[in-house]
Amino acid sequence: MKTIRKAFLYLFACCGLFLLLAVLLFTLLEVSPTLQEKISLTKLPYYALRQRYQYDPELVFRGKSNYSSQSFLKANVKDPKGLEPTYTRTPYQLTFDKDGFRQSTSEGQVDVIIVGDSFMNAGNSDDDTFAEHLSQLTGSPVGNLGTSSYGPQQYLLSLKRYGLHRNPKFVLYAFFEGNDIRDTAAFDEWRNGKLYYRYGSERLPFHQRFSLVSSQVSELLQKTFQEHIRFPLAKWRGRYIDVDMQRSVMIRLKDYSFRDSFDYHSEIRPPRELLKSNEWRLFLQTLSEFHQICKENNITPLVLFIPTKRHIYSPFVGEGSGAHWEKDKQEQLPALSYTEDALREVVSQEGISYLSFSPLFQEKTELGQRLFYIFDSHWNSEGRKRAAEATYAKLLELEAQTRTSMNPPYPFAAGRSARSSAFAKSFEKDPL
Repeated sequence: MKTIRKAFLYLFACCGLFLLLAVLLFTLLEVSPTLQEKISLTKLPYYALRQRYQYDPELVFRGKSNYSSQSFLKANVKDPKGLEPTYTRTPYQLTFDKDGFRQSTSEGQVDVIIVGDSFMNAGNSDDDTFAEHLSQLTGSPVGNLGTSSYGPQQYLLSLKRYGLHRNPKFVLYAFFEGNDIRDTAAFDEWRNGKLYYRYGSERLPFHQRFSLVSSQVSELLQKTFQEHIRFPLAKWRGRYIDVDMQRSVMIRLKDYSFRDSFDYHSEIRPPRELLKSNEWRLFLQTLSEFHQICKENNITPLVLFIPTKRHIYSPFVGEGSGAHWEKDKQEQLPALSYTEDALREVVSQEGISYLSFSPLFQEKTELGQRLFYIFDSHWNSEGRKRAAEATYAKLLELEAQTRTSMNPPYPFAAGRSARSSAFAKSFEKDPL
């Protein structure tokens, strides 16, 4: 009995000592941010986000001034059968400007400002973003306020703080079908004291931050155990179930097939039902305020609809897809346009100009073009170029509508580069 008691006390002492050391280490990292940067802790979201972003009491977070990083994207190489894809590592270079937004060639006053999420922020290099492709077409500077994980309220707040003083003539409001409405609800919850996903932990009490990091360490250990011990052992015993394969879909295009995955589900509630929900009401309030600010500052607003990969690729999913697709396709296929239909209705009610990328991306996909990264929800470089071309064509249309009433006229009329003018002429003959 004494031996058992001693063993129990010894175990209790070891656990207490481990906990004490963990608290001390966490405290040291909290008081010494430079130590966080020297130690590679990027596998833990708590530290990975702090390395790139800083807390903001109004926006939840924003990018760190002049931050830069170099990484790689795993890109899929076309395989005619789509069964054994091979991969290449594509360099991905990221730089933030002094305000914490993606580095661009535009400074000071601009003709166009973009607000949005990671679709506006993404690019293999700083000159490969949607904003930079659009700037090359217009021959005019384009301000990019797109930030990963931002939602509609943050779009508006970013515009007020960082965009209006730059006197833009146009503001592009990039709405992503996959999560912008969810982000609207999440931001409202953050204002009521909750976390905004994994952001905003800086305002939590010490014990809650410690608990958060402890849970992330536990998740990392569990994932490591599964990858290096459990899954290999299951494969050896012939009992392994490939979850990624079950979640994958086989996309069959004109001349080739490839395996991919969908990150976002389509909203299955009909548009009328969506518009009655609390999160859509919050979004409509934000959109109305955005429109009013544009009116007060003599800005032409344009809402861009960014469809999910599921929205574009679902009609091309074929034999060889995983069990998840077979399970939910009956529910998902009829609902592909529900979110877009709801957005189109509220934008129309507000009287804001609207551009959907859905028809363009569906057309290009039918022709066999890939406009998204593989196993990632974002546009690839070709997708960003195509979206920029469609946006530029829409801006030319809006400019023509307002040119006679503007004094002076919008800048595209006289300031386009030779490349932009050539595109405008070719668009009249061969529209996107």
